[in-house]
This record gives sequence, C-alpha cells and structure tokens, in this order.
Amino acid sequence: QPAEFRVIVKQGSYYNYDFADPERFHCFELTPVDGRLTVFGYAARSSPSGVTLGSLLEIVESFGAIVKVRFPPRASVENQVEIVEVVADSLLRDFSGSEG
Repeated sequence: QPAEFRVIVKQGSYYNYDFADPERFHCFELTPVDGRLTVFGYAARSSPSGVTLGSLLEIVESFGAIVKVRFPPRASVENQVEIVEVVADSLLRDFSGSEG
C-alpha cells in the first residue's frame, strides 16, 4: 500500500538491489521535512513521476514535493522505495477541484 510523504527531493546516485539499473530508473534522495531519515526513491525514467522529478532537478538542486511511495515486493533493503506518484511538486497540496 503506497504511503504519502512531504519530502525534500535531491538527485541521487545509488543504484543497487531492486533498483540496480541506472538506464531504467532515476534515483532521488528523499528526506522527510522533519529531516529524520533520508531514503532513496526510484522512478522509471519514462514514468510520469520520473519525468516530473527528473525535469525539475535539471532546473534546481532540490525542492519540496509530496510523493506516494511503497516498498517493492520482497524488498531487499529498508532504505529504497519506489515512487508511485508525485502528488504535488511543492510541499503544498492543491485541493481545488478535487473531492478530498
């Protein structure tokens, strides 16, 4: 089940285990706004999440975002997650026109 987090996103470079292929995945460092623990988030380069986050990091070094992430099935480690959705490319969520 994906979980939603407010994070600071930076470019990452750690490719290993379930996400070992840099040709297939973008790697991002995701740090919750409370700064407690940075994890590596991965999105397929051609996915909407990969395109959105990758494009923004071509312009800025880091930015806040709201993302939905999940552990891959049979995760090999606890510090790597799959980014399944970019809810907002800022720390604020836009509820206009939505049901919730």
